Amino acid sequence: MARVHAIYRYPIKGFSGEALPSVTLAPQKTIQGDRRFGVRHANSAFDQAQPKWNKKREFLQLAHMAELAKVHTTLDPATGVMHIKADGVVLFVGNVFKDAGRRGAENVLNTLIKDARGPVQLVDAGDISLTDVELPYLSVINLTTVRALSETAGATLDPIRFRGNILIETDAPWAEFNWVGRTLTIGAAKLNVVRRIQRCVATSVNPITAARDVDIPALLQKTYGHMDFGMYVEVTSGGPVTPGDALTVS
Repeated sequence: MARVHAIYRYPIKGFSGEALPSVTLAPQKTIQGDRRFGVRHANSAFDQAQPKWNKKREFLQLAHMAELAKVHTTLDPATGVMHIKADGVVLFVGNVFKDAGRRGAENVLNTLIKDARGPVQLVDAGDISLTDVELPYLSVINLTTVRALSETAGATLDPIRFRGNILIETDAPWAEFNWVGRTLTIGAAKLNVVRRIQRCVATSVNPITAARDVDIPALLQKTYGHMDFGMYVEVTSGGPVTPGDALTVS
């Protein structure tokens, strides 16, 4: 029996996220507030006046700045209130839907992050989700597969390094690789499994220590002949999803 284990939102692209007690999925949408914000570097082409989806190179990336893993964020998508925390200390609380709130959060981020290109800017993409792919996909990570890869790596891998939206557990590892083109049903919600996710070096960063401790892409390539881990899914029918819910594949 496959089940939902946890649900995550990542308010700022490239930064750590938050576990959610439940979520209501909507067709052709990501989780509300997921990657709504990005941190624009000084050379970025992202235009806050006309926000649209941009490639990840236009924002700070965990792949290039492992220290981003130390910055934890939460977001209330109804009120715009964001919390930013580092080393267990809350450094910012404010409404980032407003310019003044974003500037306050931005000031905190500039004290935590030093980018050689210059000061960084917190930008709001509105209803757009700044995921690595332009289409509104969610990512699904199988914890059973994480444990299998941990055995291969000879180290316990925190599943958060894969930055999934929906963490599931199945009876067997890698079962999810057989689901492309099939439908996942969780209560009333239905999700089409689109494709496997090819991983980059961002997954090599330990989400707790911010150290590059396991080269995940190299490990996958050497062991399995590919660099894929996790699945992209598209919501086709909406509905509530809660940890513990059963998941069926058809």
